[in-house]
Amino acid sequence: MSESSATPRIVTVPTLDHGLVSVPEPTWCTGHRGRPPGFRVDLTHTGREHALEFGDGQLSVAVLSQTPYASTDSPDVCLYVEQPAAAYTLDPAGAERLAAAYANAAARLRFLARELAAARGGEAGR
Repeated sequence: MSESSATPRIVTVPTLDHGLVSVPEPTWCTGHRGRPPGFRVDLTHTGREHALEFGDGQLSVAVLSQTPYASTDSPDVCLYVEQPAAAYTLDPAGAERLAAAYANAAARLRFLARELAAARGGEAGR
């Protein structure tokens, strides 16, 4: 995989079904090195991971994501949020800490929503 220095950045990714595919790479994309998509439809631009945490674990992880050749989803930039299976047994102080962690996660998600809107060209929530 190689990138050119032209603006916008162009990345060339090997695929099994279309050979080398060159596509504009968004500035927020962390790159494609070491992650060939296999098929062109699976080519995904992925941003930096934002861990939303509680204690030693994660409530969820969020990343900007775009699949420009996806056939079923919109090719627009989206916020991908993954939530691991988690269960907690809490005392009152632990419940307060979990509530605070969810409040912090909500604030981070609001920030990421604004970042997503900017990546979509200023478009507000959709």
